[in-house]
Amino acid sequence: MYNIMPTSRCEKTNYPKIFRECYWGWGGDEIDSYSNDNYSNPAIISNRNNFVETHGIRRIKKLPRALDDVIRIDGFDHVERYYTTNKEHVVITSPYTEHHAAEFEKYGFKPYSKLYGNNAYTYIGIIPQDWRTKLSRIKKDLIIFIKENNNPTSELSLGINTSDRDAPSKKVIMNQFICKRLLIN
Repeated sequence: MYNIMPTSRCEKTNYPKIFRECYWGWGGDEIDSYSNDNYSNPAIISNRNNFVETHGIRRIKKLPRALDDVIRIDGFDHVERYYTTNKEHVVITSPYTEHHAAEFEKYGFKPYSKLYGNNAYTYIGIIPQDWRTKLSRIKKDLIIFIKENNNPTSELSLGINTSDRDAPSKKVIMNQFICKRLLIN
């Protein structure tokens, strides 16, 4: 009797070289016992192929540190980072709950076709080729805003209710300011 290894998920796509490098691509054809979800069902495979073709994905690529510091968002799960033929960075995240949607949209991330599994919701953010120039401009705008508004990082000027424990921190609000302006709409 032969021991047949299951096909990895990446091999089911038209782009195994790209997806072989991400966490999703390593898995086999198993069904997750917790969620009863098949991560390599035909819809997910099709969505992955369309994702590569629509965005001109070339490869997986880590974000430069300056970007990674800005795009570090609570609730991100199953994060994948790609590089395109247009020299853009594409970041996707696929958390298991939908309750992050409003938070991700504050950062400029948009809902996208499911790329991880039927039980995960995918969001996408596209960072332009000229991100260094754009990020520099955004940071200058933030500094001008702070100077013009006499320290807008105070709780009052950022609209933070200090009695609300769930209110976002000043750093979170500033990252939202930067990220939302950096991503391609």
